[in-house]
Amino acid sequence: MNRLITSTDIERAGFPWAMTDTLGPTLKQNSIIIVNSDISRGDGIHWLVIICHQGVCLVIDPLGPNNELPYRNLMEQSIKTQGWRIRYYSYKFQMPSSYHCGQFSILVARLARLMIKKNQYSHHHMIQQLTGLFGKTADVGDEAKLRKMW
Repeated sequence: MNRLITSTDIERAGFPWAMTDTLGPTLKQNSIIIVNSDISRGDGIHWLVIICHQGVCLVIDPLGPNNELPYRNLMEQSIKTQGWRIRYYSYKFQMPSSYHCGQFSILVARLARLMIKKNQYSHHHMIQQLTGLFGKTADVGDEAKLRKMW
């Protein structure tokens, strides 16, 4: 867990991934996609998760909804163009000094996939699960939980 996650790691975990400018037509009902907040010409900046369900895409950024994403408008435009509404997860669970956004994103995606498989997914339930697991603020305990689960 002491290295940056790559797109290859995400594929090995069984999840699709995209950059903000290649999000394209990947968003379908119950889709889970891990997105790098950079554009495809870039080296990559930060990983986050988008889960689409019942007309709404829930964007879960480990650094929280106020994290400065340089291509946020491009990502939001792509989501809206496909007919989805956007909702952001309200809390953060990654410390600003941490580089574990990829690990957190894969963990969140795995949880969502399990909930969908068990036919128990809703954005409300997902938010309850994440808040119960990590609380409402990022702290060193969240990193410790990630290490145990990773």
